[in-house]
Amino acid sequence: MPKAKAVQTDSNAEAVTMTSLTHLLESHRTAISEDFKQTFSALETKLNSVITTVTEHAGKLEILESEGDAREQCLKAAKEAIIKLQTDQAKLATKIIDLESRSRRNNIRIIGVPESVEGPQPTAFFAKMLDEVFGEVLDSPVECERAHRALAPKPPLNQRPRPVIIRLLRFQVKDKIIRHARSMRGRLKFMDHPNLVFEDYAPEVVEQRKEFKMVMSELYERGFKPALLYPARLYIKMESGADSGDRFASTSADHGRDSFYNDLPLIA
Repeated sequence: MPKAKAVQTDSNAEAVTMTSLTHLLESHRTAISEDFKQTFSALETKLNSVITTVTEHAGKLEILESEGDAREQCLKAAKEAIIKLQTDQAKLATKIIDLESRSRRNNIRIIGVPESVEGPQPTAFFAKMLDEVFGEVLDSPVECERAHRALAPKPPLNQRPRPVIIRLLRFQVKDKIIRHARSMRGRLKFMDHPNLVFEDYAPEVVEQRKEFKMVMSELYERGFKPALLYPARLYIKMESGADSGDRFASTSADHGRDSFYNDLPLIA
């Protein structure tokens, strides 16, 4: 009898233990499930927040890209406008230089006339001076519209005098004076002072022509007779009389030197 009671007691204990384990497992399962739910809920909330942020950033990036494209188009249009303005400015500058040069077509510039010899009436004085120096090649007395010294401070004594700028009434007279002055280069004198007579070019044209100074000097040394056509175009005519302008012509001093100067023969 005691043995049977002992078996029953063990069965009850085992049943209690299984029930307790079942309840314990169920409680743990419930707790773990709640933890997972809370964790996933928090993750979902964070993920939604991240998605919202990414969406906002995507919208902002789209706006920035759109604004960037718009700015790029504006910059492109601005660059095109600047290029056009630069081209127009260069054309206008060329036209202005041309207009200034045309306004100087009847002008000559004389170097070497002593200071203050002209007195209070420079136009009449220099007209008479030109008659004395160039009268043999002119058909009529020189008519000057105006004459004056270059607009610079008066130099001290024994310093180089300022150039004289004279505007002649007739272009043909001016052309004869320039041609004769070229043929008499170094031999023109007035009041026992050597004089040089040049065209009166615009400053920009003078700078262009200065680039050919060394080339012209070297060509003279080789026996050639180069000329600078307006505004700055090197032209060479052979001693034989053959016109080589098409062959030996250049608008660039460097091109003139590199293209044909080194190949030109030395004329004895």
